Amino acid sequence: MPSPSNQWGNHAPPKSLRRLGDGDYLVGSHFTVADAYFVTMLNWYAFIGVDLKKWPKIAAYQAKHLARPAVAQAMVVEMAERKRRAA
Repeated sequence: MPSPSNQWGNHAPPKSLRRLGDGDYLVGSHFTVADAYFVTMLNWYAFIGVDLKKWPKIAAYQAKHLARPAVAQAMVVEMAERKRRAA
């Protein structure tokens, strides 16, 4: 079984790259629940040692949406809950 840091190797997640295409959103022309969940999934990559910088389009997408005020606030709440549970 590959270790978490190399299980993805050098391969980009092709379906997500194809789905994102040249747009800023997964579905349509505005932020939807699909984008919110995809950002969450992209955050998980850090926990398994995958650097999204390998895929500039996806890294830029994640950074753009993490900067959204509602997403940033959700991350604050999530991290506070994580710390509370770890205590």
